Amino acid sequence: MDMDKLMATQPTTLLGKWLTDARAWGADADEKDALERNARALLTLWGPRGEIADYASRQWSGLLAGYYYARWQARRPPAPRQTCGAGGGRVTRCGGWGRSCSSST
Repeated sequence: MDMDKLMATQPTTLLGKWLTDARAWGADADEKDALERNARALLTLWGPRGEIADYASRQWSGLLAGYYYARWQARRPPAPRQTCGAGGGRVTRCGGWGRSCSSST
């Protein structure tokens, strides 16, 4: 994912650094785990039961490819199966997701 690679060029937009920094504050393994959970929740799900999704979403490397991309794929409708030229001159979707073409007739 190109956007994830781009965001990886800046230390301030790295999910791994955010989580490592959060864990560094913990005194023992249990506290480190709790701080990491809180750091992840801060970026993804807010509220007592996580009912406020994406309130503080970030465009960070690691979140884009590892978290958001899977969600985008799950929500994306299937690509149309029509082919270019079908439809007697009407515009049809073809050639892959999001592309359109029209027949020459």
